Amino acid sequence: MRTISVEEIEKYLDEIDNTPENEVEAMVMKMSEEQAVVMPYLMAVGEEDFDETESEAFFFLGFSLWYIMRKINDNMPLVTEEEIDAAENNNFKMLEVMSDETEAGISQLIEMIVENYNQPNLFGYVVESLMDEEDDDGELLFTPDNSGMMLIYLKTVIDCFDKY
Repeated sequence: MRTISVEEIEKYLDEIDNTPENEVEAMVMKMSEEQAVVMPYLMAVGEEDFDETESEAFFFLGFSLWYIMRKINDNMPLVTEEEIDAAENNNFKMLEVMSDETEAGISQLIEMIVENYNQPNLFGYVVESLMDEEDDDGELLFTPDNSGMMLIYLKTVIDCFDKY
């Protein structure tokens, strides 16, 4: 898949934001039909670790990734369990490397990933959302402990969709 621009990401996020709730629900149903493995993956990962607000926001990020990438490639094939498992394993290996790093080292590692990644803008959108998103009270929406895991899970989804 070609690299998705920041402008395209913003355009498709605006489309989602301006879509009536009942139509968004229909789009989620379409996602579940088209990506029968990715949908339960997004709903299951972190199920025990994320609170309800984090889970909903995490799912929305995953849904947004599908929506954006589907707009770019409307013939996106079904992602298989094997593809998700392989991508997730690769990403957990990356996490192991990151766990040995200092905070500055992690920032450099993320920068390297973004620079060498086919979807740097989508990855940047995910990183920014996980680090900066606030709830109604102005508190960070995602806890630092959970945002690292969410980054791995969402990068896994991007990696799988980006293959096509």
